[in-house]
Amino acid sequence: MRKALKIIAIILISLVILLGAAIYFIAHSIDSKKIKNQISTLVHDKTGRTLSVNGDLSWSFFPWIGFRIQNVTLSNPANFSTTTPFANLKEANISIRLLPLLSGKIAVRNISFDGLQVNLVKNAAGETNWSEWHTTNPSPAANPVPGVNKANDNDHDEQSLNISIADVTVVNSQLRYDDAQTNQHIGIDNFYLEGTNVGTQQLFPLNFSFDLNTPLFPKPLSVTFNGNFNLGANLQTFAVNQIDLTINDLELEGDLSAKNSANKITFQGDLHVMPMNLNKVLSQFNIKLPAFKDPTALQNVSSDLAFNGDQNSVSIKPLKVTVDNSNLTGSVDVKNFAAPAIKFKLDLDNFNADRYLPPAPAAPAPTKNSPANATAGTPTTASNPDQAINLPTEMLRKLNIDGTFNINQLVAAKLHLNTIALTLAAHQGLIQLAPMRANLYEGILTSTATLDARGAVPQYSFAATLSNVQAKDLLTDLIGSALLTGTANFDSALRTQGNSVNQLTNHLNGNGKFSFTKGILNGININYELARARAMLGKSAAPAKPAQDSTDFGQMTGTYQITSGVATNNDLLITNPTFTGKGNGTANLNTMQLNYHFKLNTTQIPELKNYKIPINISGTFKSPSINLDMQDILKQVFAQQRKQVISDQANKYLKNNKNAQQLLGNLLG
Repeated sequence: MRKALKIIAIILISLVILLGAAIYFIAHSIDSKKIKNQISTLVHDKTGRTLSVNGDLSWSFFPWIGFRIQNVTLSNPANFSTTTPFANLKEANISIRLLPLLSGKIAVRNISFDGLQVNLVKNAAGETNWSEWHTTNPSPAANPVPGVNKANDNDHDEQSLNISIADVTVVNSQLRYDDAQTNQHIGIDNFYLEGTNVGTQQLFPLNFSFDLNTPLFPKPLSVTFNGNFNLGANLQTFAVNQIDLTINDLELEGDLSAKNSANKITFQGDLHVMPMNLNKVLSQFNIKLPAFKDPTALQNVSSDLAFNGDQNSVSIKPLKVTVDNSNLTGSVDVKNFAAPAIKFKLDLDNFNADRYLPPAPAAPAPTKNSPANATAGTPTTASNPDQAINLPTEMLRKLNIDGTFNINQLVAAKLHLNTIALTLAAHQGLIQLAPMRANLYEGILTSTATLDARGAVPQYSFAATLSNVQAKDLLTDLIGSALLTGTANFDSALRTQGNSVNQLTNHLNGNGKFSFTKGILNGININYELARARAMLGKSAAPAKPAQDSTDFGQMTGTYQITSGVATNNDLLITNPTFTGKGNGTANLNTMQLNYHFKLNTTQIPELKNYKIPINISGTFKSPSINLDMQDILKQVFAQQRKQVISDQANKYLKNNKNAQQLLGNLLG
């Protein structure tokens, strides 16, 4: 037995020596120049292009089949006139283990490219140097060999692919794209790629980086990618984990996996957008956002989400987006990418929308001879600038969205709302928020809102009910001052149309009713005005004006009608222990002007019990002007005096005329 093993060992050693001698002989007897020519001929036959090998060509055979080539140039198509070659390569190396090939496995030691440059060119005629690849001889595929079973080919295609590459490197490489028609030039420079143990049925790391130069962006984009890949045996499954992608100041992390089964691709993964200054990041992509009222807005933006889907749908759940101090969570489902149908359920903890409004415009210089009052439809002037509302109507008409949105706290148009719940339905340009409910200023708002963008001019409608709202805080936040306080109840139905703020105001129509209880009317002291009227009628000195310019009331009620932006009220009723007041007038929302009239009755002041004290209110919402209507008071005084004269004369006549007294007695029974 021992002798037999010794003989076998001698035979094996002899075979190895013979194999080594054969490899040495082959390696030193092959003409490299002839090989270069054969390679160039083969490339030309298959592509119609010229491959020039200007450097060394070397190889090895055992235990690796190694191949190295230097200074290679691939030409453009023969009829493509440019001096720049299609591709240049400084050096390429590849080595494959010989023995695994015998078992159908491909074990590559290394693949490396150094100094690869690819030049993609479109000339002025629209021809490209990458589109024409042809053979000089008929392809073998065009002349199928009889007896070959296509089913066998399919079976072969579905066989497991087993590839393993110990090292893959691409260094000092670049790609150029030049378009003579659009004068567009794009460059990928400093391309670097590195992979270890690259292959199927195994986890391997792959890293690459490059600089992207394009006139689309103000500065080059620096891109780096790191990830761990896993490819299925037949390339029908794909996964990449621990993704770390950085594009300048934008950093993404996540995982992704995909599967192709029965021609259906499914995928799933998660994505994390690291905190960033969104303004800064977008500026690197030449996207400039408008200025915001708050200059610190969008400096802390991030997101975390998990997703799954296929070629025609995606589901995102859970979703979390952080914008400054606000956190949005929920889920989104999208079906039919060609005409997306979107469903969502979102929750927002808090959001201050006013931070993201444009900065307040500079106050315009006052103009001479400007009218003190304007009417509905007043044209835009320097003192009344209009603001265009450019709705993306084409996009709105394509929407197919249904969902619910809950907001814990919201600041919008200076109003503070909380516990907001709304349902959104948007279909073919008709967007409806119904119902919408919110708590605000110790009360409740319930409303519906509709935007109809199906026509040339957007149409808006709004219906709202306010219950038990504290008017002081509401009006202070809304218009900057509280014209009145108290507990408010309010019903309104409004509609309008237009493409600018002024158009919306000018076309505003609707109606409503209101009531205020236990409140204060600011800007007017009705008791003081009554005292002034008393002094005037008594021909005494006017009383001193009190420091507090307000009036307490027990209740205020009324209805209103809005026509073309002008609100009209004809049945205002206000009461307190001293007086009862009735009012009527208009509030012009186009010009923010008031034109209102009060008539006051009082039984607490004997001198005024026979008079209705008139008060006129004019001016602006923020700075109303309140005055006694002296002319009206004088008319009432003269009327009272005439009545008294007539009464005195009648009494005197009756006193001196017994027949008249008897006649009057008979008439009165």
